[in-house]
Parts: sequence; C-alpha cells; structure tokens
Amino acid sequence: MRVGVVGCGQIVEQGHLPVLLRTPGLHLTGLVDLVPERARRLAGQAEAAGRPVPAYRDTAELVERARPDLVLLATPPSVRSAELRTLGEAGVAVLCEKPLANSVEEADALLSEAARTGARVFMTHNYAFFPEYRLLARLVGEGHIGPVRSVLISCLGSYPWDGAEEFRPGWRHDRALSGGGRLVDTGWHALYLAELLAGRGPTEVTATAEFDPAPPFDRECFAHYRHGDVHVSLAVGTGHGPVAFEVRGEQGRLHLDFDPAAGDYSAVPRAVRLYRDGRLVRSWDVPRERGMITEGLYEEIRRRLAEGDAPYAHSVRHGRDLVATIEATYRAARERRWLPLGTRAEEADHVAV
Repeated sequence: MRVGVVGCGQIVEQGHLPVLLRTPGLHLTGLVDLVPERARRLAGQAEAAGRPVPAYRDTAELVERARPDLVLLATPPSVRSAELRTLGEAGVAVLCEKPLANSVEEADALLSEAARTGARVFMTHNYAFFPEYRLLARLVGEGHIGPVRSVLISCLGSYPWDGAEEFRPGWRHDRALSGGGRLVDTGWHALYLAELLAGRGPTEVTATAEFDPAPPFDRECFAHYRHGDVHVSLAVGTGHGPVAFEVRGEQGRLHLDFDPAAGDYSAVPRAVRLYRDGRLVRSWDVPRERGMITEGLYEEIRRRLAEGDAPYAHSVRHGRDLVATIEATYRAARERRWLPLGTRAEEADHVAV
C-alpha cells in the first residue's frame, strides 16, 4: 500500500513514520507540510533509514507525482477541509488524525464532502490497536466479567505535546486550531475506547470542567456518560495523576495495572488483571514495548480498503459523532446538568464512508 503524509508534526515523526518505514507492504511515497522545513526534516530521517522519500510542495503535487493509495492527514483540524477535498476528488483514501473537526458543523460539512466525492475516510483511533486495549476488549467479549456495568477512566497527569518548533509550539492550547483542551487532546481516545467496551455509543452526558479564561481551554474535565445501562466515568486533565482504567461487570472487574508514576493511559501497563470479590483471579501480561502508532492500525486500514469494508467504528461518521459528544460535554459542563445526545451519524441516513 502506497502511503503519503500531509502534516509532519510530532505524532508523525515519533509515531507514524517509524511504522511506515519498517512495516512490510507499506511504502511511504511522499511528505507534505505547511512548513516545508518539517517535510524535508522527516525526508532526511527516512533517507538515513535507507528509505528515501521525496518532500512535495502541496497535497495536489503529492497526489499527482507520488500516486498514493492512502494519505495520512495529520494537520491541525482547522486547516483540513481543502486537503480532504483534494484527496476525495482524486479518489485517494484518507487516514485522518483526531479530532476530525473543531465543531459539529465543520464535521457535517466534511462528512457531506466525503459522501459527494465517494472518499474513504478513516480516523486514527490508535489506542484501539494498542495490545492492552485489544486484550481488554477480547476479555470483555469472552465474558470474563459478565455483562458490563461501568467503565472508569482517569487520566489526571496528561499534558499536551509542545508541537513542532518549526510550526507553532503550543498550538494545542489554541482552541481555534485544536478544537479544545484536555478533553479533545486526550479524552477523545477514552471516548472511543469506552464505546468499544460498553458495546454502544453514549446517550446522555453530564460534566464539570475547569477552563482557563484566555483562551478558553479546559485544563480538567470530569464527565459521566450513560451508554444505555452502562455508566462511563471519565476524568482527564493536567496534574499529578493518577491514571486508572477499569471495566466492571456483573461477575468481576478488569483492571489495567499501570506504574504509579504514569499519568496518562497511553502508558504501557504492567498487566491486565481480573478481580472477583476483591481477589485477584488471573493476570495477563502485555508487550512492554510499543509506540504510539502500531502496525495493527495500518493492517486494519489495508484490510478495509482491500475488502471494501465500511463499518462504523473508526470511520469518518464515528469521528463526527465524537465531535458531537465533546461539544455536548462542554455544554453540559457550562450548564451543569444532564444532556441527551442527539442523533448520531451511526444511526442517521448517512452514506457509509
């Protein structure tokens, strides 16, 4: 699969690039960035690894000359629409970094554009492909804890990456560029993991949040979601921790055993442990070495493209619904009440893209 990259920030340099360079069957064909120096820098790293890759002027040149099957779109969400239009009209599939957009209105416009051009757009829901969360989902599916009753996710030692020096360090603190604060940057992953474990999307939300006034930016957010009869509790923010991730069922609970020094659930846990009646029943080890992006993410995209598969999970429709969930969470925090979540793209009459 031929892969191009538009947006050469830290997540690409530290996460995607190593996977694209080492994975058999993936061929990195070109790089583009708003700051050409960033594209040239990553091209130099690829060449040093023995995989020379050209840097192109813009997305149109990348499409014309590199002819990718898939483009990783890793620009800030505020500058994404033109690239999506160019790629869609060229018939190139897109793997989009989160968040999809800065508002539901923008997300709906991108969804309509994808439907118009027939573009295949996927979300980079990379945590869903971490070995520990795949194991957790498998254990829930196998019935080790019975029907799920609640999911607890705490991530109170999470800080945004600074951002590439050549572009705009601290851009994740600017809601106009990033779409939000800690809930968007780190909480986004918790939301799709909770849906995976609960077996359905949220129907109601209430929350509290602490905002910095200038610019509006949530440093902490404590949210509660009802996924039918499953309750999800999420605490995300900066600070001293802790990090916790547990799934409780009618017959036990599954616990990710993180190092006490960890502050973010992107850290690799020491094990997944099963408890019943306060007693440890069984433990499963997890791989100690993995990056923020895994080969499994690209394997899934390659499979979907080959088979023409268009499930809801990790699709552009899913990305749109997560934007809506985050908007409702912010509103619930301001109004300090439970709010129903509206019709999801999963349920509405949207084209499956």
